[in-house]
Amino acid sequence: MQVAVIIPCYNNAATVRVAVESALAQEGVALEVVVVDDGSTDGSVEKLAPLGDRVRVIRQENAGACVARNRGLAETTAQLVKFLDADDVLEPSCLKSQLAQAEHAGPETVVFGRGLWITPEGRKVGAYPSVPMEDGTVLSVADLITASPLTTCPLHRRELLDAIDGFDSDCPRGQEHDLHIRLGIAGARLTFHDTLCYRYIQHVGEARISARQRSRNVCAAQIEVYDRQFAMARDRGLIDYEEGALRQPFARHFWRHGRVCGRAGHDDLAARCFARSDEIAGGKGRGAVGSPPYRLLARLLGGTKIEALERLRSPQDRIG
Repeated sequence: MQVAVIIPCYNNAATVRVAVESALAQEGVALEVVVVDDGSTDGSVEKLAPLGDRVRVIRQENAGACVARNRGLAETTAQLVKFLDADDVLEPSCLKSQLAQAEHAGPETVVFGRGLWITPEGRKVGAYPSVPMEDGTVLSVADLITASPLTTCPLHRRELLDAIDGFDSDCPRGQEHDLHIRLGIAGARLTFHDTLCYRYIQHVGEARISARQRSRNVCAAQIEVYDRQFAMARDRGLIDYEEGALRQPFARHFWRHGRVCGRAGHDDLAARCFARSDEIAGGKGRGAVGSPPYRLLARLLGGTKIEALERLRSPQDRIG
């Protein structure tokens, strides 16, 4: 069975060739390697010229990573898909191991493995999963809301991606988190196998989404993303399934984002999140996340007031 490796690239001249070579070096797998250059201006494409026709390069005007990934999906045909960012690196045996796992799993199963976070100098700074996970663990939708696999951990099935229209191009951050939540809602079984998949190389810079995640536009757009996720789960009858198993995870989902909005000074957006959380959880502060004292005060005062108080406190005095 063939695997398509889809690599979005935007001004990654320093790293894209290494990323592509890590895909081409995979053994025992029929490969379809595609780089979607998202309007780079730094000569990224030229760095791939020595690789010849082993890699296909598609150019488009700058439209964002989600659009680039979806373009790569549309331009490939393999039934199994691996997404790799242009500044990350696949482990040598990743695809061979995950292909064998996928071939022994049902059509609704998406296998995923481990990822390492490293600095550009190669120092390990973290890992996914951050705590031990048993081989064969299937993540529920509630699990996916709380903590999703990293972008390159899963080996995706094309038909499952097509069923949810791939990545949401209006999602400003955490795009793989959103993708995996929607896959879970649609019935995919994300199943863990203890395979080291890739090294996620952490960079610090203003251009990275994480550096601007508290901007007003990003905070507002993220509320719409969460609303779409909730509506999808509700429309599929999952919100009140098994005594409302997804109400509390979604309520916490909105509350976490309300804290981000509030601490960034976007009080009106924070108020929207807290009100949505209260509505879903069925009571003021019932979806609050944080320390026990914080959650108690949230029920007494509500999210907006408690976050206003939190901003006045020194970091060492904060309650959650």
